Amino acid sequence: AAGAIPTEQLLRLALHRRTVQILSTTDVTLSKRKALRVRALVDFIWSQSLVLGLANSAAVKNQNCSTLVELVQKFELHTASSSHYNEFAPGFHHATLEGTTNDYGPVHINILRINLRKSQCRMKCLDAREICTDLSTLAQRTGALAAISGGFFLY
Repeated sequence: AAGAIPTEQLLRLALHRRTVQILSTTDVTLSKRKALRVRALVDFIWSQSLVLGLANSAAVKNQNCSTLVELVQKFELHTASSSHYNEFAPGFHHATLEGTTNDYGPVHINILRINLRKSQCRMKCLDAREICTDLSTLAQRTGALAAISGGFFLY
């Protein structure tokens, strides 16, 4: 349509404006995490460009990137017996999946597997915003073995 702004420009504008917001915050808690939040934002914009088919597919293919499914299969993370899982408490296993995929861009995924037959797992839903703390502090205060952030984005 005439006068329509190309998607590439909108993504660049979103990246610029959100980065300015992140870097100019005066919130004490958020200020400690500026670099992490900017990195997460860049990862998100990159992954969206791939999802929307905006990335030069030849350039991505030249990086020898796997798809997300191929990356999971490569590290055998779909099986509980994978050597990439670390058992940190009876029945609690953690693994991290990191890399660049050609379908979602850069990924950093924490995977938590809980074997309910081997653990005395009890789940509890808490809102860290109401307690004014971060996730790891909340987990420590409640004696949790593991904590999962319900927030989808870091930015």
